[in-house]
Amino acid sequence: MPQLPSHSMTTAGHLNDEMPVTTPDATVIQSDLLIPGRGEPLRPGTVVIAESKIKFVGSPDKVPAEYRSITPLHVPVLMPGLWDCHVHYFGMEMDTGVFSNMAKYLPGYKALAGAITVADLEATLMAGFTSVRELQGDGGDLWPGIESGLLVGPNVYSSIAAMSVTGGHGDSHSIPLDTVSCGGLCPIIDGPNKCKEVVRKLIHRRTWVIKIYSSGPVLSLNEDPGDRQFFDAELRAVDQEAGLSRRVMALCTPSGNTEKVNIEVHLQ
Repeated sequence: MPQLPSHSMTTAGHLNDEMPVTTPDATVIQSDLLIPGRGEPLRPGTVVIAESKIKFVGSPDKVPAEYRSITPLHVPVLMPGLWDCHVHYFGMEMDTGVFSNMAKYLPGYKALAGAITVADLEATLMAGFTSVRELQGDGGDLWPGIESGLLVGPNVYSSIAAMSVTGGHGDSHSIPLDTVSCGGLCPIIDGPNKCKEVVRKLIHRRTWVIKIYSSGPVLSLNEDPGDRQFFDAELRAVDQEAGLSRRVMALCTPSGNTEKVNIEVHLQ
């Protein structure tokens, strides 16, 4: 949101009786309580949106003249959109039953998961979340549809996938290795050169952040949660390659594992 005007705000006001120039493409929203994100809450408060941008935030009696003739929409509370900094869009509703672990590798899974995710993205936006950081999932592949206006959803900043070593956090131990390695949400990588290659492929797919499984378990039930799963050289390769495109790394590690802190120190 833009900064509030420098002049002081009043807690009550009314629309000016003058005949201003009308801007029919604008939307005026008046709320009993406005939480602007900067400054103190206003009672009441007004927001003006025109040309897909927020033009004004403040007290109703300070609305610019060209918007005063527009009948405002009324809501009880108005505030900036929320962020969710860790989401996954997997189409989880279908990923149940005896074959749930194998389902993601079957033909047609991605199309069905994507269709379910379309509804999940809209539900996210309607819940008040206008931006999300997706740390692995299908939302990143659907973001171009949202960006173009064809789909309804929040801004999606996605890692697309989460990188794992063989036998690590993202390696499904009950699935043949050749099947797991064929690609998908958990690319299996071993060695610095492979790390660089996969980072480049993810950037090709419009990833905004590079996520790695730095320790287990979850899918790797044979591993201890505290076991480290990447060598320094591999982590440094990911970090350096991501840095070339100004992407950052997200390390997935169990709570309380101090190895994460040590890794970050080594990379600096």
